[in-house]
Amino acid sequence: MVNGLLSYCPSTERVRAALSGDAIPLKRKELTRCLIAGTPYPLTLSVPVEGGNRRLRDFEGRMLDEIDVDGIALSEHGNWRHVHIGAFEAAYRTTPFYLHYRDRLLDAIASAKTLGELLRGTTEAVFAAVSYDDVAELNRSLQEDPQHYGVLCRERCRRIDPALTVFDAIFRLGPEAIFPLAATL
Repeated sequence: MVNGLLSYCPSTERVRAALSGDAIPLKRKELTRCLIAGTPYPLTLSVPVEGGNRRLRDFEGRMLDEIDVDGIALSEHGNWRHVHIGAFEAAYRTTPFYLHYRDRLLDAIASAKTLGELLRGTTEAVFAAVSYDDVAELNRSLQEDPQHYGVLCRERCRRIDPALTVFDAIFRLGPEAIFPLAATL
């Protein structure tokens, strides 16, 4: 993870890579898009920026620290804030930990004026729920007793789709969201 920022509501897979120190270039439109649980298929949420997709076109394949995210204003096109908050509410309100972890995420969505503010807010929401230290400790435990902790990781991760936003794991697993973020066995 570079400059302490993650893309918008990043996938569990992307956060796992960032926590392990892997520098992964951005995929197409990943900077402003996320995938959440939906019925029957996952739902893509996209944040509009002033200047539209032309403004984001050149960011594919680049690292997040190479982009001036504070210089990109968010657009109010399509009432996206209301749509995103409603989509998170509909998808996750019945999950066990939604009420515990939603406020930081929804506040970031509701108040950000620039892409940088939004990314900082959603990144802080991720790490308020899942700390570096907890994941590092789990990774050490995996090294010491891979069989025992491997079973725990597989058990906790059974219903977590690594392509969905990390908030899917956080809202479903709460403090145990560290398991899908641990190094793979």
